[in-house]
Amino acid sequence: MKAFYLFLFLFLSAFCSKAQNAISFDSIAFGSSLLTEDAIYFCTGELIKSDYQGNVLWSKTGAPEHSIIKLKDNFLYLIYTAGASNFASKLDSAGNLLWSRTFNQHICTSQQSNSLTDIVINGNRVYILCNQTYQGVGGFSYPSLITLDTSGTIINVWCDSFFYDGNFTYGVERLAGGLWIGDHDGGNIIVTGSFSVDANGIPSTNLPGSSFLSGQFSYINNVLTKTNSEHCYFVNNFNTPYRTQPFIVFESDDGFIHQYKGYDAPQFFEGMKFITACHDSMDNLYILAEGVYPAEPILFKTDPYGNILTVKSWSPSALNAYQLQFPDGYSHSQMICRNDSLYVTCLINNKTSILVFDSVLNTSCFNPDLTVQINDSLDILPTSGISTSYVPPISYTQVDSVYNTQIAYHSNGFPVCIISSVGQIESNERLILYPNPVMNASTLTVSSEFENGELKIYNQLGNVIKQQKMEGTSTQIESAGLAEGLYIIKVSSAQNKVYGKFMVTKHN
Repeated sequence: MKAFYLFLFLFLSAFCSKAQNAISFDSIAFGSSLLTEDAIYFCTGELIKSDYQGNVLWSKTGAPEHSIIKLKDNFLYLIYTAGASNFASKLDSAGNLLWSRTFNQHICTSQQSNSLTDIVINGNRVYILCNQTYQGVGGFSYPSLITLDTSGTIINVWCDSFFYDGNFTYGVERLAGGLWIGDHDGGNIIVTGSFSVDANGIPSTNLPGSSFLSGQFSYINNVLTKTNSEHCYFVNNFNTPYRTQPFIVFESDDGFIHQYKGYDAPQFFEGMKFITACHDSMDNLYILAEGVYPAEPILFKTDPYGNILTVKSWSPSALNAYQLQFPDGYSHSQMICRNDSLYVTCLINNKTSILVFDSVLNTSCFNPDLTVQINDSLDILPTSGISTSYVPPISYTQVDSVYNTQIAYHSNGFPVCIISSVGQIESNERLILYPNPVMNASTLTVSSEFENGELKIYNQLGNVIKQQKMEGTSTQIESAGLAEGLYIIKVSSAQNKVYGKFMVTKHN
């Protein structure tokens, strides 16, 4: 009996460590999101904070679906464009508004519409990346930068006329102060680069800087600051006419590019593109990509310099069986490494969800079923030379808006685990449980390969809560009266025994 309880403890420990490998939310739409060490933030028409157990902590009105969220020193910063107005706000970790600013005036020239694309916080400075589309003849655009202090006071506004008809994409804080900005040509895809801006938002033209000239680069999708002071720029690269070859640019904090790593997935007709990325405490990189045709998600892990360690993917049949999606676009999937696990936002059965992977990219209930071969040695030829321009500061309207507390009516997240069968534990006999998970007050069908076995069900404390004799190789169990949670089932005969697990849930 002691041996059984030891087995049960180890069995439960192994399974429970992965039981909540996905959390789904009933009434939170898939909008922009931010994953941090201790909480998850969603912008879906309001601002919602949840923990990693799926508990909604609070909800606030006033945050449009496509708000960009950043967390720094336990303060939340949001930027968004609504109609002709652009807003930036600072909130505390409880969602209380500290200040809000509206930016409506033209920065570079007149007859332009502004849109905010990223926000970077470094020290006591807040940097807002802005793109402006010229409404007159020609229709070109200018990227620009708005610099504030953390109290919301305007420090400087700068217009980058060198990159006219270009767009700023992402920024990353620079350890020496200020930030690095990534940009791209929005239409012709001619020049893409990164350059340094000092603490007051003024371009540092005397620093080396870096730029790329290839006629192929589309946009910088993500920027990471690694623990060794390197910056990783994740770029999607389009060859004529369709094929996609993404790559990573590794850049030191002095602006020198010291390595490229290009990727190619030859079995995909049109290649693949990066969606999002993160890194762990050892600077290994985790990258979520997508095959362009067919549109299959690809998840892979590299060493700190982009050399591939593990690649996983899902077949269309697996995606359909799991009802699993990793959205791209304006509100794309996000990821973070946390407690030696990888957390990724996704859709499961059309519900906003958080999926958890171990260090080798496995997950117990939504496991990838394909191995993808990716070439990680494509050549990228860099060029250098970047110039910038400066315009005097412009006064911007400073107004306070309100983030109203909203009752957190959103259903708390609940663990999701789709299992259709359970492998054998201690014998060569098979045990099949269906459906699994089983809805409370529904019927669980139990099938075994040997006849007239004795069936016992144990709770997580090891107590027998149901016991009955099987007639033939199959029987049914009513789950009414069973609380939500994990259960162990044992079917035994005179010579054999087999164990399985099933879950009882109140959710579909």
